[in-house]
Formats: sequence, structure tokens, C-alpha cells
Amino acid sequence: MSIWSNNGYTVEYTQDGSPTLKGVTENMHHSGGAASETKYIYGKSLEWIYQENLSPRVLIIGLGLGYIEILTVYFHILQRRNGNPADLEMTSYESDPFLVRSFLEFLLGAATEESNQVYSGVLNALVPPEDQLAVRAELSELRKKGRWTIQGALKKPFLDLNSYSSKNKYNVIQYDAYSSKTSEELWQEEFLISFIEAHAESNSVFATYACVGSLKRALAKSNFLNETRAGFQGKRDSTFAYRKTKS
Repeated sequence: MSIWSNNGYTVEYTQDGSPTLKGVTENMHHSGGAASETKYIYGKSLEWIYQENLSPRVLIIGLGLGYIEILTVYFHILQRRNGNPADLEMTSYESDPFLVRSFLEFLLGAATEESNQVYSGVLNALVPPEDQLAVRAELSELRKKGRWTIQGALKKPFLDLNSYSSKNKYNVIQYDAYSSKTSEELWQEEFLISFIEAHAESNSVFATYACVGSLKRALAKSNFLNETRAGFQGKRDSTFAYRKTKS
């Protein structure tokens, strides 16, 4: 039996050739293309932050197979080549230690043959061959320097806002949590309002594949302008929202 099935996952390949995971309750990505969906949903927020001339501080809810992390680092490398001096910081949340361990082993060149095939599929779908080593090296360097941290499950301690400072604030929030069927608490309005208050900088952008009522209300109450987008390949609407404050 494979290491992935032993940990509750089935590896499947989507229509654009990129891998996804099928879990006990739901799939991680659209069957039309895991990489294509990631670029569509989360690429726009990366474009926005650089257009605003801000150094990206990126919060990713749901490491999964590392799609958003790889896309973010590749995007940053391209910006740097174009003369953008901005620094990058990332924090990822992931409740499954197996996924964290597997991704880090891949970056270190210590993954099993099966896992290496999966993560190489992610990398191949997002990054051209000539830049793949640079992306892996950048991720490892960010991790080594403490500019990319990985946390466990997203829980409620952040509701004690007295313990939070500007170090806990981010200007890009990529909210890729499982749906409300699996992670009900993470999509409740009160939770989302408190989450945004604790983590979103004054000038920030929020992106996710979902567009549920509780999220729309939470964003509106947090003074975000919500630009509802069509979902990926026939899915219901997705969310791209941002807020700007006067300097």
C-alpha cells in the first residue's frame, strides 16, 4: 500500500496534468486542473500586492500539496528579476502533519519516490523547468531564515487580540481551507471577522475559491471591497476582496 493511501489520501491527476489529493470527505482541487485553479484563484491577489508596491506578507490557510507556496515564490522570483526589491514573508497553516512533513522532505531531496513524483508534478505544472531549482532553493532559504513558517491547525487562540501585534499581520490572505462541510468553524461569520481583524493589515487582499454568505458579510464588516468572480470551470462564484486605507 502507498504512503499516501496509508495516510488517508488517493493521488489523482486532473485535466491539466497536475496532481491533487482525494481525501475521506472531499477533493482538494477541481478535476479540471489543480494548477490551473490555483493560478486562477490565487494568482490575482499576488498581482494586486505588487501593483500596490507592497512587500508581500502572505498568509496561506491550507498548505495541502504546496501549490500556493510554490506559485507565490515563483511569482516573487519573476518580480525580483524585473527589478522589484520587495521582500517576501509567508506563513502556512496545515492541520495534517503528514502533508507538512512530505512537502519539506521534497524540498530537502529526501522524499520517497512516490512523493517525489507527486510534488514534481505540482512543480512541473506551475514552474518552467529552468526555474524549478530556483523555486525549491528559495523555499528552503525562506524556511531557513524564518521568513516562511508553518503552523498547525487554525484554531481560536488568535481571538485574544491583545496577544497580537503587527508581526501577526499579513497583506495577502490566501484562504484555501476545506469547505464548510468539513471545516464548519472556519467559515462561520464570527470566526472570519475575528480572523480578519487579527491577521489582515490595513492594506490587504483576501482570496478564496468560495463565496459563501458568511464570508461576504465578514469581509463587508471588515471594510473589504468584494469583487465576486466566477468560480473555476463552472464552480460557483469565488472571492477576490481588498481594502485600502489612506496613508
